[in-house]
Amino acid sequence: MSNKSGLIVSMRNVQRHYGKRPDLLEKNKRIEESGKCPFCPAGIKKKKFAVLGELDDWNIVLSQFPYPDTVVHILVVPKRHIISSLDLRPLEWVHWPEILRIIKAKYPFIEEGFGIGMREKELGGVTLYHLHFHIIVPKTNIQGFAENPVNFPIG
Repeated sequence: MSNKSGLIVSMRNVQRHYGKRPDLLEKNKRIEESGKCPFCPAGIKKKKFAVLGELDDWNIVLSQFPYPDTVVHILVVPKRHIISSLDLRPLEWVHWPEILRIIKAKYPFIEEGFGIGMREKELGGVTLYHLHFHIIVPKTNIQGFAENPVNFPIG
């Protein structure tokens, strides 16, 4: 499914984020040309994401492109094709405690801390026009301190 404008990929942001990765540029070009969103339920099944959990309105999957210096990088993706958190229904927001319980059951160390990141639309820096949240746990040193704490730079 595509968003209202018919776009699935922000090629401008793909170029900005992955300009030195011709493989990712080509992959995103193919996604845009296909007209099929990889984060919609059919796309998640087709792409064979590692699914950690599923609720009526959400898929919880491992990122196929984890950020460097992370122990785990999870994507929380609404099943409805929406592009803005403003489009989430109140009952979808209510699921967040259960989402975190599902993640904690698989990765109990998230109690030590994690980051949640989300971008919206082209100005927010998205590459895919399907709302999703990143749950990221950084690697720690032997003392338990993150050598590279989770940072979400703008742009």
